[in-house]
Amino acid sequence: MLAFSLFPGDSVVLIALLSLLVATFAGSMLGGVRMGMLLGSSLVSWIASGYFAEFNAFNSLSDSLGFDYPAWRLMVPRLVAFLSFLVILVTICEVLHKQVVIHYKYKNKDDDTYFNTWNYLNSVWGLALGILMGVVYLVVFFAHLHPPGYLLVQVQTAQASASKDPFGHKVARRLYKDMHALGLDHTAAWFSPATPNFYQAADTIGFIYQNHALTNNYQFNRFHWRVKEYPGLGEAMKYEPFRLFLFPTNQVTTNQFLGKLQRNVNFIAISHDRGVRALVTAACTQPDEASGQFADALGKIDWEDYRKFMSTGRSPLFDQGSSGGKPSIAGRWQLDVPATVLQLANSPDYGGGKNEDIQTRLEQFLREATLRLIPNAVDGKPDWLHDFTIYFINNKVDISGRFFPRKMVNVHTGPGGTSLNFRGGRLFKHPALLASGNWEPAAAEDKLKIQLTWGLEKRFQQEIGARHKNGKLHLSFPSLNGDTYIFNRYEY
Repeated sequence: MLAFSLFPGDSVVLIALLSLLVATFAGSMLGGVRMGMLLGSSLVSWIASGYFAEFNAFNSLSDSLGFDYPAWRLMVPRLVAFLSFLVILVTICEVLHKQVVIHYKYKNKDDDTYFNTWNYLNSVWGLALGILMGVVYLVVFFAHLHPPGYLLVQVQTAQASASKDPFGHKVARRLYKDMHALGLDHTAAWFSPATPNFYQAADTIGFIYQNHALTNNYQFNRFHWRVKEYPGLGEAMKYEPFRLFLFPTNQVTTNQFLGKLQRNVNFIAISHDRGVRALVTAACTQPDEASGQFADALGKIDWEDYRKFMSTGRSPLFDQGSSGGKPSIAGRWQLDVPATVLQLANSPDYGGGKNEDIQTRLEQFLREATLRLIPNAVDGKPDWLHDFTIYFINNKVDISGRFFPRKMVNVHTGPGGTSLNFRGGRLFKHPALLASGNWEPAAAEDKLKIQLTWGLEKRFQQEIGARHKNGKLHLSFPSLNGDTYIFNRYEY
């Protein structure tokens, strides 16, 4: 044991050697006929278990054995079904074994050496089939250990927290690392029942878990918003428990959960959180139509793009401006102050760009109303919080900000000519939900139809014009004489 521990992959090598040794010895003792029947029973049981694992009887039996966590339902019911079928088939084959042996052992007996030949061949075939079955069982064992081991390595905690991990987690993590050290992890992944999407999702879970352990509160909060507001989560947001998990109404529960992430507690404590458990249940089982749709939505997420978004705040997939050939506006947008000022100032109502004072005051007001400096700057560089935003999720849209959009300039026409007076507006101390509504694509491919209900100063419904062009949103408000505001993708 000491000698093995000096080499990488010692646990995998030791398990493989012991398994092959036991299988070889068992094959030699039991004989070729019995080992052939056992190998055939194993294959038939494994195939049958794939069809019967979803039966409630096997799920209930798995729960009664202590494997009641939803993720176990991906593996344990099939294992229970496999063992159940194997026991039945082995019992039947044991009855047939004696008849088969007697038939072939005494068939065509010509001389006294026939019995010795039969016994020798039966032993040799038993040994060969024993080795084969040992290899098959090893491949199946390591292939099924690979997915949980891979995930547990991604969410490995600091040594202090890792000491509190369950024994099974430690074993799975150790065996995966040893498989990786021996270069067997790719082979195990090839035979693994997990899809490539599972490994992408595991990488994403690990990325979120490790990066939430940040000491800087600003960085922590910014990363948390990136996790929640990835545009590709729109389909999954239709599942209410997932939507409430990301945007809960109970702030105390939210703070408790985020506190666990920030302290980097071990994964078992995170996975047993009530909200996490509900989501794992929906992702691993499909008891109803809603959770089935949630599982399908998770399968459609581009996990690599999600990780890039969490790293940089930008999504290469959605920043291209289209998804599936249609304009993609999912996610959060912020007011583009310079472009909006230029758009407004060039309006004939605002002087056609000739009134420099109006243009200066417009830009000053919009910057003050839509940008706030974050006190705890990172690396000595100022960080800004963008307050005036529009957020699209599914077919819903919300507008938030610290000022109510209004006509910025009054035009007075009198005997002395036309004069322009800047109105500005009242700024709120904190961002508020200004409007909410629905949106849908319009007749033109680059246009949108947005129906909003405004909730401040006065309450009214309004259909605004929207155009998605060159990665920017142009929103025109009829109540503001058609004033157009221009938005960019939100900078997290």
